[in-house]
Amino acid sequence: MRPIISWLLAACLLAAGQVRANVKAVFAHFMVSNTGLYTVADWEDDISKAAAAHIDGFVLNMAAGEATTGPSLAHAFTAANNLGSSFKLLFSFDYAGNGLWDKQDVIAFITQYSSNPAYYRRGSQPLVSTFEGPAASDDWPSIKAATGCFFIPSWSSLGAAPAWAKGTADGLFSWAAWPNGPHRMTTFTDHSYLDALGGAPYMMGVSPWFYTNMPGYRKNWLWRGDSLWFDRWVHVMHLQPEYVQIISWNDYGESHHIGPLRDKAYVAFDGTHGRAPFNYVLNKPHDGWLTFLPFLVDMAKSNTTTFNQENVVAWYRETPGSACGTGGTTGNTASQLQQTYPPAVLAQDRVFYAALLGSPASVSVSIGGQSVAGTWDITPSGGVGLYRGSVPMDGRTGAVVVSITRSGSGVVQASGNPITTACTGGMTNWNPSVISGSPRSIAPATPLSLAGSVCTSGFGDPKYLDLCSFACRYGYCPSVCTCTSLGAAVEKPAALDVNGCPKAGMDSTYLGLCSFGCNYGYCPPSLCQVHAAGHVCTAPNPTAPPIPVCVSGMADGAYADLCRFSCYHGFCPPEICTCTQAGSVTGAPAPPPVTDMVGGPQAGAVDYGLCQWACRHGNCPSHLCTCSGSGCPGGGGIPGGMFFEFPSKLAVTQSLSGRLMGGLGFGWGGPVFDGSLDDAPVCRLSSSCTRQDQSLESRCGPHEVKLGWDKAGCEGGGSHYGRSICCAAWEAVTKCVWRGEESDGGCNGQCQPGEVQIWQSFWGNKADRCKRGTKAFCCQSIEYSLVTRGCHWKTCGVACNPIRETMVGGMSKRTGPRTWGEGLTCLPVANYCCPKDNLLSSCAWRGTAPDCGDAKCHDDEIAVDLDPFGNSTNRCRAGRKKIACCKVDAPPVTPQPPSPGGVCKPAFDWCAANPFECSLEDMDPEFGEDGAGAFAGAAAGLHVLAERGAGREVGKFVHGLNKMMANPYPSRGALITKTLAKSGSVAWWAGSSVCDYYDTGIAKFTATSAAVVPQALDTEHVIDLQVLHKFAQSCVTGILPGGAISKFANIPAAWFNDVFMKDGMLPAGLPRVSPTSPEIRNAMSRLFEAFGSSSNMFLLLLADKQMNQAKGKLVGFKNPMSLAVFNKALEDGAAGNRVAAMNAIDAIKATMRVFTYLQHPEVSAAFNAAADNIRAQMAIVASNTQGAADLAERWDEFFPVLLRAI
Repeated sequence: MRPIISWLLAACLLAAGQVRANVKAVFAHFMVSNTGLYTVADWEDDISKAAAAHIDGFVLNMAAGEATTGPSLAHAFTAANNLGSSFKLLFSFDYAGNGLWDKQDVIAFITQYSSNPAYYRRGSQPLVSTFEGPAASDDWPSIKAATGCFFIPSWSSLGAAPAWAKGTADGLFSWAAWPNGPHRMTTFTDHSYLDALGGAPYMMGVSPWFYTNMPGYRKNWLWRGDSLWFDRWVHVMHLQPEYVQIISWNDYGESHHIGPLRDKAYVAFDGTHGRAPFNYVLNKPHDGWLTFLPFLVDMAKSNTTTFNQENVVAWYRETPGSACGTGGTTGNTASQLQQTYPPAVLAQDRVFYAALLGSPASVSVSIGGQSVAGTWDITPSGGVGLYRGSVPMDGRTGAVVVSITRSGSGVVQASGNPITTACTGGMTNWNPSVISGSPRSIAPATPLSLAGSVCTSGFGDPKYLDLCSFACRYGYCPSVCTCTSLGAAVEKPAALDVNGCPKAGMDSTYLGLCSFGCNYGYCPPSLCQVHAAGHVCTAPNPTAPPIPVCVSGMADGAYADLCRFSCYHGFCPPEICTCTQAGSVTGAPAPPPVTDMVGGPQAGAVDYGLCQWACRHGNCPSHLCTCSGSGCPGGGGIPGGMFFEFPSKLAVTQSLSGRLMGGLGFGWGGPVFDGSLDDAPVCRLSSSCTRQDQSLESRCGPHEVKLGWDKAGCEGGGSHYGRSICCAAWEAVTKCVWRGEESDGGCNGQCQPGEVQIWQSFWGNKADRCKRGTKAFCCQSIEYSLVTRGCHWKTCGVACNPIRETMVGGMSKRTGPRTWGEGLTCLPVANYCCPKDNLLSSCAWRGTAPDCGDAKCHDDEIAVDLDPFGNSTNRCRAGRKKIACCKVDAPPVTPQPPSPGGVCKPAFDWCAANPFECSLEDMDPEFGEDGAGAFAGAAAGLHVLAERGAGREVGKFVHGLNKMMANPYPSRGALITKTLAKSGSVAWWAGSSVCDYYDTGIAKFTATSAAVVPQALDTEHVIDLQVLHKFAQSCVTGILPGGAISKFANIPAAWFNDVFMKDGMLPAGLPRVSPTSPEIRNAMSRLFEAFGSSSNMFLLLLADKQMNQAKGKLVGFKNPMSLAVFNKALEDGAAGNRVAAMNAIDAIKATMRVFTYLQHPEVSAAFNAAADNIRAQMAIVASNTQGAADLAERWDEFFPVLLRAI
């Protein structure tokens, strides 16, 4: 006898197959505010058309205090009673439009009309709803007691469980009828309501579209429509809610109307209300969506229906997404803390169509006379029912004709307005046109009953890989999946009778999917595992799925502060702000409390809702925003309770002259400066004690960055109270830390080489005060690596190279042991050697043993090393060290005149000038290094590099990703040797020059001997290896280079760790990446192979080291020279310092040479070949792994954006 499948699988199948009661009624949301000019006849026409579409009634949306409400209701009920039909009306009190309703007014309206024969009743109770208003929840017990109503509000702003927990509703209506971002609509929210309600009535929202551009209502966004209308009806039939509310019949301002267009109902577009820039509803009918509504409603309510007419419906936007300006419209809306997208990312340039047919037929779409064959994405079981599909516009313009044919003969056809690139006011109209054909009569046809149907296709979040699509195909589509079609059951694969459980680390949402999938043959090892019979599967409950939201942002210019404030709290309009980090709503900071301030942009300004949102939350700067309300600042200040520090007049700019900065007069701490190439950082301590774990409270002023904080002066507060250390944003310091923590009462605050001391204090950011000594607040100097480039300590006793190097300022040291009292290990000395053209001079060890309390560089020096001995035999005690300090000079040099004839020759030998740099075989600018092994992504936790010729560590990310290892590739010497052996000559690209003066050109040089090839060359991946890291990070975070939001859903980091980087996840026998490549079954290694490697050297080039370093920095989004150093060089050059001027010019030339290099025909060909190969490998990986089926399409989106960002 076959074993019985697991108890869990049986339970899952029962749960998935449970039958809910059919839909009881289908309503349409109706805006009473649009009917001020309606007559009774107009109401009769709307009711007749809705009833013909099998709609059961209108939900009458009424805002508080509108004068038109009373007369309009009288007309509406008169019309319904005149028609004497079963069509009903019910009330929805809008608590958002004009504010909260007065409880007595609500009671009065319900009492007046609930006994009317045309009012809808649930059993004996009048049904009443709301749009929002959870703040008035406490009104409803008394309203219900006075009227006897059955109350199903929409409190969607709270979510299902919190709304139901209020205890005053009898059921709930969800307004969540549109998808978030460029994705298909899911049923996750519907399931959350069904679960929370536990059998109480659920009213499900269904809508075809959403586009609004109403500045008067501060609304201008698009939510994805496309296939939404018919997708949502599948959801209804699958979930069978008790009620359905179509959003909407006549809300023209939000473009989701399915009723007829009425000129007298466009009040929202006028200059008093919505102030729309143009009427985007004119000549855009939507009532074609009514055509198949009788079929859909009857199926939902009765499980089956019969039809005797065939027809076709199509819908499309008449303007392609890129034809005109966006009109300021965003995809999604930051006002609801959603990630925003360009609207063209959400709205696909396609013609969508649906046909109700009695038997299979073909479809074609003609645009401007160019016809293409269409396909059906969804077909009904048995061939009877609703067919759906779409075709791309593909840049075609002209009249649209959708034709249905069968066996070569025409069946039905729909014609519509032309697609055009002309726009009103240069703005794209994101509202579609909906067209339908003339019906064709057929013999009565009956589709498969819902009672005999199961789910036959579906999808889920990428974290479930393909478990949802597999399970939904065979009728099991649990709540974490979304069903996309219903039909006759598909025969399942043979059951394996195994016990599939979620793998460790997976939550309970995987229980049913793993049980079902493993038993029927799909058991992804990264998610599921098989256990012995009798094993009971367990998994922790899931956490709420993260809702993506911006959590950090920035802007240039006047709006920098407002964007920083609003983006931090999730409101980050992309037209004016740039989101720099996406996060989850659950982990995002709560917005500041709502105030009574109503803000807007100053006259003539367009701020995309920034002032409105910021003022409402307490930040309303008068130089940017208008303001009304009691909390508005008087005279332009920030309202009370909001802490913004502006640059202090006490902060004094420092220079290398050694003047101490500050003048603050605080005895407990003050700023100091230990030397930098530029002016000392303009830094200050904020004047107020604030919570330092609250980013908003502790922020610095405009054009400043917060580098840290000091508890000095705030000792009485909690552990997180202190004063922010604020420095000018343009200063060349970063990565700050307090040094010299208290130990036995004493503090040894001392900065490390490459650091600048910004502040000193007895406290620092800890609660333990120094009893003696001080702590030092130290920040890395960005220029340090430039000044000390090529400098290094020689091995003990080895002299500097007399040809290339000099012992700087007589600097040497004696290396001693760590244990006090032992002898020295280096006699006589180790020498500090730098290139001869270095800028260091007058070096000396500072610090008098044994205390070494004076171990501190002068203000015109930089620190290059720390050592307990320095250059003497006396060692510092108590853990202190002597410090090696050097001055920085900029001696002028006389340039050589150009040689006669201007002969082009290879650029000067970079290695001759930078011997130490050329000796570092583990340096690779392609990984974004900054001259000393620091990855460009170091702030994200990345680290470099392994021995060249071995696998190279690309990075370890902070987003849950494991490190990546690039494939081995040859060093400069190995590549030269192998290339010469193969072809007899070797080529390289370097800056062309005349007498050692770089120009911006790149020349190709060749040689037949390795001896004449310059040392200053790098093995060059024409597409840098760090690009794959950036691609993976973009997939995980959803942020594209430059800050735009990807149109694709985030890929979990687990997919990269468990699938992409794991050996053996690709099948054997795949095409080789190159003719010389081995078989590679690791997706990451396969991609790196496409970039170039020791076994795929076809795409590797030899390139000038300086240019290659600049290229690596550009790809890593770093300046080839820091802006602080560059600006300083420009200033000094303008003052007559020729060396400084040449340094600035060289930085520009290095950058220009990168682009000249990439435009060289041979380099460009290699670049394109590499890009094509990488894309091809992306497609292979996507089709041979589970969980990233759109990987190649993601690359298509990512790579052009990366190039533009660079």
